[in-house]
Amino acid sequence: MANVNRKITIQAPAERIWAILEDPKLQSELNPDLRLLTNTPSTVGGFDNTWEYNMYGMMFHGSTSIKVFDQPQHMVYETTGGIPSTWDWQLSEQADGTVVVVRLNYGLPGLFGTIFLRPVVELQNQNTVERELRNLKRMSEVK
Repeated sequence: MANVNRKITIQAPAERIWAILEDPKLQSELNPDLRLLTNTPSTVGGFDNTWEYNMYGMMFHGSTSIKVFDQPQHMVYETTGGIPSTWDWQLSEQADGTVVVVRLNYGLPGLFGTIFLRPVVELQNQNTVERELRNLKRMSEVK
């Protein structure tokens, strides 16, 4: 598996950031390549869902299940199907804002795991995580 680790400080309380992260209606705004198809309450909190994801014009389908839901500090969810991954979100309020750390571990499906495409997919996933954090910051810091 490959991974991406990123951190950002957001000038908003952890509760506001958490509310955005867990809201199924906002996921496509956080990540425009993602579209949730269904969502159901998870037994541990938050929502499990099914989704489709556009990567380089190819549509992948899968499902997500919440594994850890410790509001508003820690959420872990796993995706299965087209792109297996684990997303680990940690929020920590500090004097200068809330530090958000995301760790993404993911598999490389099919041709994307080849020696030629792996670097391209890794760069794409880094850019996706960074864009999602920028969108989270923009959405959370609304006055």
